[in-house]
This record gives sequence, C-alpha cells and structure tokens, in this order.
Amino acid sequence: MKYYIGIDLGTTNSSIASFDGENVRILKSPEQNDVTPSAIVIDKRGNKYVGKRAYDIAPIYPDNSALLFKRLMGSNTKIKFSNINDEKTPEECSAEVLKVLFG
Repeated sequence: MKYYIGIDLGTTNSSIASFDGENVRILKSPEQNDVTPSAIVIDKRGNKYVGKRAYDIAPIYPDNSALLFKRLMGSNTKIKFSNINDEKTPEECSAEVLKVLFG
C-alpha cells in the first residue's frame, strides 16, 4: 500500500499528514498537538529546543530564538544564536522543524 505525506511548513506553525489512498491522518507532534510551532531556541547551555517548548521559552532567550524564519527563506539572511556563537540559514532552521515533525 502506498502512503503519501503532506507537509505544511508554515511561517508560524507546521504540520504533517499522511494519506493512504482513502483516509487522511494528521500526525501528532511530540506534545500530541496537530500543529508544531515553527520555532527554535538555543539556551545558555547550548541545549536546542524546537516546537512548542521553543515557542514558550523564546521570550526568555530573545537573542537565541528563531521565529518567523520561513519569511527569510531564499535570502542570504542568517539567524544568529549568540549563546553558541553560531548562525543558521532559514533553510537549516526549517530542517530542524522538519526533523521534529518526522520524529
């Protein structure tokens, strides 16, 4: 049986669904939600958070948060994470969200 996967990589939220030819099923996030916030945070210890947890703690680490990075895809703009002295492209940030969705 063939399965098809659909991804909504959104600016604010992302989700993933499967289709088996008859039924569409929205796959749950690790927190058991239908959507996952498109957010990444790296804390002062270098721990990476993606999704709802990242969205919730983003105000605590404003210089180490990536929100709304989807708008920057295709540009040369880098997202800076000063805690770990690193930069990521919007595409790399999107890949982190996709890893959580597929996990």
